[in-house]
Amino acid sequence: MKETLKYGLAIGISAAAMFAYMYEPPPDKIAAASTNSPPQTYETPALNKEQRQEGISKLMTALNSFAGEQQRTSEYWNAQRKASDKAEREAYERINIEPWNVRNTRYYSANESNDGVERFERTWEFPRHHYYSASTEDLLALAYDDALAAKISADRLIGEDKNLGISLLFHAAALSGKPGPILDIAQAIDKQLDADLEPAESDYLYFALKRVAKKMGYTPRPLIAEAESKPEDFSLDEERLKALSGQIAESLANQQTMTLGSTSLKELFDA
Repeated sequence: MKETLKYGLAIGISAAAMFAYMYEPPPDKIAAASTNSPPQTYETPALNKEQRQEGISKLMTALNSFAGEQQRTSEYWNAQRKASDKAEREAYERINIEPWNVRNTRYYSANESNDGVERFERTWEFPRHHYYSASTEDLLALAYDDALAAKISADRLIGEDKNLGISLLFHAAALSGKPGPILDIAQAIDKQLDADLEPAESDYLYFALKRVAKKMGYTPRPLIAEAESKPEDFSLDEERLKALSGQIAESLANQQTMTLGSTSLKELFDA
């Protein structure tokens, strides 16, 4: 704000000087030389000192008002950005087990890097949870009743042992009551999703998982929702899909009760 006002003041002083110069009383007569016409005389009213000062004051008021408006605009957009960031974080935390963190990427050219090699440097906005630096063995030892340990273990193992990874994701969802791991399972399973073929078992499983995730609080953003495939696109039987969704929900609720003694998922799915 101080810099803006200083800048505005500097403009105001310069403009005020120009304003005063422009309205210095001109000569009473200004003759325009012409070889073809007689000299012309123009009358320009002179401004006294009070009038010049009034003009300068009005100009300064306008400049200060402009600087204030610029500041208010900046504060408005900063508030909008903070509100957007808060809403995005809350939406993330409703779905996911992992702590909210923003990953930033910076590019370094060969001239900028220390060893003369171009690279991308990835950093996190906040310090990462210490589980990310723990061994997978240590995390598996905690995974029975720790949703984050189960989720990180699943992410590490699913590429080499899909069944184990999916089991850990399912367990993490049961412990946390959050739909993120269920969506991860839906993405991990091998799906057919071919409208020209008879629906496969994997198609039913995929849409049943998505339905359970939505029951647990997942709400896709409008553009994502519009682009998502739908069961009717692949001629899935609704009764069969409904029954499979119920079985998955019941298994989740039972696993949560058995592990933690909680009935929150049972209450959610029975509602």
